[in-house]
Amino acid sequence: WEEYHWMSFMRVFDGSNYEYATSSGVELNTNIALAVAEDEIDFGGNITAGQNTGAVNSTSTVINAGNSPIGTNVAGTDLSGDPTGLIQVQNIKWEESNFHYEISTSFLTSSYEPTDLVIRRATTTSQTSDRVYWGIGIPIFADSAVYYGRNSFEAFLKQSSW
Repeated sequence: WEEYHWMSFMRVFDGSNYEYATSSGVELNTNIALAVAEDEIDFGGNITAGQNTGAVNSTSTVINAGNSPIGTNVAGTDLSGDPTGLIQVQNIKWEESNFHYEISTSFLTSSYEPTDLVIRRATTTSQTSDRVYWGIGIPIFADSAVYYGRNSFEAFLKQSSW
């Protein structure tokens, strides 16, 4: 319905009577936004140096928080170990569905890479979402530590998916 002229309307309830706030209307602008349901990606604690997650994937649920269809890009940082250690960002792999670490060719990088996710705009009060699946490979000489890094998601208008 992109070609239609959308206007807002507000109805306010004061606790005992309905009151209407009237105005000349406000143009509803396209809003491009996303949210990620999970605060962290937990690859599990049973992976040791020289191993990878294999066919066991962690997920991030990407929610369309705007009013337009979106595509997403992903990027990440190197993982820093606590107390010591470093795992480079390209040891993390991602896909749009379940995968096996050794077969995947989708390495995470420090610059945004496009995914094939297209998350439609919500047309009801239910959220629309999709998932990114993650795996990690631990280098053979990695320090035994808890590692922290940051994966980032970027939303953009998916014009062809209205």
